[in-house]
Amino acid sequence: ARDARTARDARTARDARTGRDQRTGRAVGRELAERAEARLTDAVRADLERARGDIVPGVPDEVMLTAMAGWTQLFGMVSFELFGQFNNVVEARAEFFDQQMELTADVIGL
Repeated sequence: ARDARTARDARTARDARTGRDQRTGRAVGRELAERAEARLTDAVRADLERARGDIVPGVPDEVMLTAMAGWTQLFGMVSFELFGQFNNVVEARAEFFDQQMELTADVIGL
């Protein structure tokens, strides 16, 4: 995987090629997080509070939701690679991983 600066540079280059504005991805991610936050049940809010714990106190629920979405997507991609779930399905693994992480970054508003 690339470091954060290289990934950001790649997204900027892609956006310039496609005419996409990076701010659009952040706006969409923020909107999705706000919609999800509005539907949270008390039980899920309690889970988010517990997950926040002492690590990131004071972080809003919508930020926790997007961070956890990004984390689970990354975790899933790595697990699929480690346990052979992409065998005979995805040959261009590095490119596929990069594209999936770019999509995840867009969805969570990075």
